[in-house]
Amino acid sequence: MAQFTARQEEEIKEQFARREKRQWLIILLFLPCVLVIGMASKGGQVLGIAGESLVVPAFIARGGAAICSVWNWRCPGCGRMLGKGLAPRFCSHCGAALK
Repeated sequence: MAQFTARQEEEIKEQFARREKRQWLIILLFLPCVLVIGMASKGGQVLGIAGESLVVPAFIARGGAAICSVWNWRCPGCGRMLGKGLAPRFCSHCGAALK
């Protein structure tokens, strides 16, 4: 486990708070894509637009959200992935306190 100074720990927590906010935004943008794809697969309409015409843009947006999530959801201390959980308190790799 890495040793961090008090200032580094404070910076890690600040950076993590920003990353956590971005991650929630990514999730909120990801969910409509999933709904559009689901409705389109059943032949439905979304806001009066045929679902089939929205499938490709929804898949592109979903892929973009996934890439953003992989880029964003990393430990500010060591840069490794934080895993699937949405509220980690510590990095499982370096032990940095995130909250």
